[in-house]
Amino acid sequence: MHTSNQSCRFRDPANGPVNRRLCVLCVLCVSALVTGCAVGPNYSKPDTEIPAQFKEAGGDWVLAKPADAQPKGNWWELFQDPVLNALEGEVQVSNQDLRAAEARYREARAAVQAARSQFFPTVGGSASAARSRNTPDRYQVSLDANWELDLWGRIRRLTESATTGEQASAADLENARLSLQAQLAATYFQLRVTDAAQSLLDDTITAFQRSYEVTQNRYKAGVAARVDVVQADTQLLGAQANAIDLRVSRAQLEHAIAVLTGKPPANVTVEKIPFKAHIPQIPPGLPSTLLERRPDVAAAERRMAQANARIGVGSRRSSIPRAASGPSAPTSRGRCSISAGALPRWTPRAHSTTNRSRPTARPCSSRSRKSRTTSPRRAGTRRRRRSRRTRRAPRGKACCSPATSTARGP
Repeated sequence: MHTSNQSCRFRDPANGPVNRRLCVLCVLCVSALVTGCAVGPNYSKPDTEIPAQFKEAGGDWVLAKPADAQPKGNWWELFQDPVLNALEGEVQVSNQDLRAAEARYREARAAVQAARSQFFPTVGGSASAARSRNTPDRYQVSLDANWELDLWGRIRRLTESATTGEQASAADLENARLSLQAQLAATYFQLRVTDAAQSLLDDTITAFQRSYEVTQNRYKAGVAARVDVVQADTQLLGAQANAIDLRVSRAQLEHAIAVLTGKPPANVTVEKIPFKAHIPQIPPGLPSTLLERRPDVAAAERRMAQANARIGVGSRRSSIPRAASGPSAPTSRGRCSISAGALPRWTPRAHSTTNRSRPTARPCSSRSRKSRTTSPRRAGTRRRRRSRRTRRAPRGKACCSPATSTARGP
């Protein structure tokens, strides 16, 4: 076996040097040993020092268990309001923000499918036809296939990142749905409170109107003073101004309900009905289990796992070799490609260690070919020949080299 610092070669005593395929085959065997080694660290939840229980909690302290995937159900039905139930059903169908969140979730699912598709071969084809008057018609059909081998776990990390991104997007969708439902319920109850305040203010205006008329009659009879009339008029006008503000607030709340349900404000009208609120029983202490069901907390944790999966794939992606197998897989810098009928050839990204310099010109002999062949002293020992060849060339003769040709003058 013969080795060199320029390349790795094997020499067969009978057939001479063998191609580099055996060397590359050895490299592939070593690469197969590290197939299970993926780039980047595996995700694990951060370790946080958690006390066994808080000193103020006594013996009721329990560890949190994430339950964001549990269905929330139609929680608004606890208020037993048919109008609210109908509006909440329209949010599920027509709200534009919820549609955008659903579109982002579908995009995340498509990203997972695209990442998983890299595990399988890719087949492509093309066809073309050319027609000319002077030349015969030409038809061309090409078919190529490519398959990238996930030796270093790059595709696995990309798939893991896409999967955690899909889970985070699902949590965002659930959080958007829950937020819109809660916002609609809060807006609806504010509208009902405004209606109740409007009814009360209408009764107040009626009372102030009667008080103003009585005061004015008493002033005409000479029993009351002018200041009493002015004071009654001021109270009536203040109540009427407050009524205008309440009508504007009710219109704004009604428009907000229309936007949340995904309809134009001109097409949504919430009728005034007597509000009979049915408040569900709420425990005196807010249970900590509600925090476990918050989807925004779960989304933040899933994004942390997604960022962890991208370690070693994002910024260092160019330094990770990629193995591609196919009939026409070109070899590029920093990649390992396998083509049909040939073993892979590794081309490193760094500069080649082979230093190929220009061929240096050898100094020509001091004597010309003619002088060497016609010299009468050519016969002799080897030492004499070398000594005469190193003698200075005669004047007027040209000294030639492979690179340049110079002539010395007399």
